[in-house]
Parts: sequence; structure tokens; C-alpha cells
Amino acid sequence: MQDKEKGIKYYKKCYEMEYGLCAAAIGEYYEEDKKDYKKAEEWYKKGFALKNEGSINRLGFMYLEDLNNPKKAIYWFKEGYNKINCKSCIEIIAKTYIMNFKDYSNAIKWYKIDYKENKTPEAVYNLGLLYEYSKNKEKAIKWYQEASKYKEIKTLAEKKLKELGVSYE
Repeated sequence: MQDKEKGIKYYKKCYEMEYGLCAAAIGEYYEEDKKDYKKAEEWYKKGFALKNEGSINRLGFMYLEDLNNPKKAIYWFKEGYNKINCKSCIEIIAKTYIMNFKDYSNAIKWYKIDYKENKTPEAVYNLGLLYEYSKNKEKAIKWYQEASKYKEIKTLAEKKLKELGVSYE
């Protein structure tokens, strides 16, 4: 315990030199070790103010997983995306809309943003899945065809296209 508290002293000095990553580490200490979510939030916000992506991710996940408040988690992930261009926040927003709210239209919106900005294979494949679940075969096919261009998910996308009766060769 003494070593951790000594470490926190150093992280605080590091934070005073305006390193947001150090604020995230202090927040993580309060969240994980102390279960003091109020203090953790304070430190994550300090890191976020210094444009640290890790801080906003930790804050969002704390609300999502520890505090079981997905609405507030989405709020913070959107803040991260809008204010510091947190690219990793985009996919998390989409997944949270699906997993916690079954809100496919918002999930589609955020996966489209993810695909446009990050070109992630997962985003394009998940768009195919969401359109398929939404019974929009035409759009599902379009996104699966796009997904088949990525080696990481080519086999999955081709399997989905075959299930939908589309030749992919």
C-alpha cells in the first residue's frame, strides 16, 4: 500500500506538469483500488481536460461497467469524440447503443462514423449485421460486400453474403 501511495505522489507531480496520462493513472487508482468513484471521476475529468483519451475512456467505462449507467457512459464517450476527437470512443458508443438499449438506428449512425473515420473492418461488418437484423437485405448486402474487401473479416463477410444468396466471386 505504501508503494502505491508513493506512486500516486509521483503521478500527482507528473499531472502538475500537465500530463493527462498521469491523471488517468490516479483516477484508475481511485476507481480500482479505493472504489472511490467520485474521486476517480475528478481525476479522469482532469485528464480529459488535458486531452487524454485514456482518461475519457476510463471515465466512460467506469459509468458503463462499475456504475451501470450506460446513458452517462454514452454522454462521456460522445464528449470524448466531440471535444478531443477520441477515435476509440466511436465504436464504444455504437456497441453501447446495441448492448444496452437495442437501439440499432443509433448504432448504425455511430458505426458509419467509425467506418468513415477509422475504416475499421469491424465497423463495416457490424453495419452489415445491423442491417440484416433490421431486415434491410439490400443494405446488408452492400455492407457485407464492402466488408469482404478486408482480409481480417473476408471469410465472415463472404459467409454472410452466401447466406443472403449473393455470389461473392
